[in-house]
Amino acid sequence: SASELDTSSWSDTYAAGPSQITSPNGRWVQYRAVLQTNVPDSANLNYTPRLDDVSISCQKYEASAQIISTATAESPPILSVIPAWSESMPAGTTLNIFFSNDNGLSYSAVSNGVQHTFGSSGNNLRYKAEFSSPGDTTPVLFGVSASYIVQQTEISQGSPQPANPYASVYGDSSYSSQRTVYSQGETVYGKSFVLFTSASESSVWTDPGGDAARAGYIVSDTAAFIFDSYTLAPAAQAGTWTLASKTPSGNTVAFINFTCQNSAAMACSSQSAMPAFVNQGQSNIKSQVLWFNNDASAPGAPAV
Repeated sequence: SASELDTSSWSDTYAAGPSQITSPNGRWVQYRAVLQTNVPDSANLNYTPRLDDVSISCQKYEASAQIISTATAESPPILSVIPAWSESMPAGTTLNIFFSNDNGLSYSAVSNGVQHTFGSSGNNLRYKAEFSSPGDTTPVLFGVSASYIVQQTEISQGSPQPANPYASVYGDSSYSSQRTVYSQGETVYGKSFVLFTSASESSVWTDPGGDAARAGYIVSDTAAFIFDSYTLAPAAQAGTWTLASKTPSGNTVAFINFTCQNSAAMACSSQSAMPAFVNQGQSNIKSQVLWFNNDASAPGAPAV
């Protein structure tokens, strides 16, 4: 309060000219000028010093403030965000960052470098920064960046341009003969494009009965591809098989279905007797059944 000025100690003497006040921080400021003629110098007794002007300028930060970014719009819904920022936060100050995927209708607190999954539905990304200060110092936000994941649109059967992420199967190790039908005893080569490079995903081969025939963790290469192969047993179940790429928590990233057919049905005596979908020379067998899981939080079958 102002009354405390009477009991406060005075600072050191300041010389004429601009200089920074080093007294303790406070709401009030008071100055004292001591005018004095030197004695016993009798020659100066007829003169006095004169104080013409005193001016004081001060700097004070607001106790609280916030900034809100412009919106980044996407067509599909924004599912999650990984924010990153740099800051300076002196003692006594705070700086909190929030993100919204619904154009600011709701905000969620986030942590620097940690993925946050939104509980709301929306396709407009914003961030909000909230600052607090004791008045004499302030936090500083140098920059904010964010990577985010949007919901992909499901790919229909036979689409020539699969979306990310996706999976496909081939009849040879050069990954050039893409097919949908394989014979018992044949090796099927799988390739999956996943979300991240150097990601450890579980490659799971599931038979028509729903049992995992084989699963193992494979690290994706620098292009985010996972390559795997599986040899169907001579008596492998005929029907629809599935190759899926799963996260360590069991969530399905991408999967594809293919057909295993009895080897005897594949060994036809002449091309004219072969069903159209078995005829390797026909272009219609190059279509593929393709889906990928849009719900990153949906539980998947555990890797075995």
